Amino acid sequence: MMMLKYGGATVAVTAVFITLKSILVVDLLGLDKLTTAYGILSLLEGVGSLAGTPAIGTLAGMSLHSDSITAGTAALKFQIGDDN
Repeated sequence: MMMLKYGGATVAVTAVFITLKSILVVDLLGLDKLTTAYGILSLLEGVGSLAGTPAIGTLAGMSLHSDSITAGTAALKFQIGDDN
């Protein structure tokens, strides 16, 4: 039952991100650059997915506790986050 909750939350967050991505690109760069910017953004997401999975696997292999990886990732996201 817990996996269904996590899966549902993941799908909901992903759906919101995919829906808002084109709106944000148009808002930031304009409608005339939508296709190019969306393509580049999708390319960078793919590169991040390809590079991120082995990187996290390497970190998990070096660490004895997966909780430290989760906390480190959260701390990094907050540090990189927007200052607004």
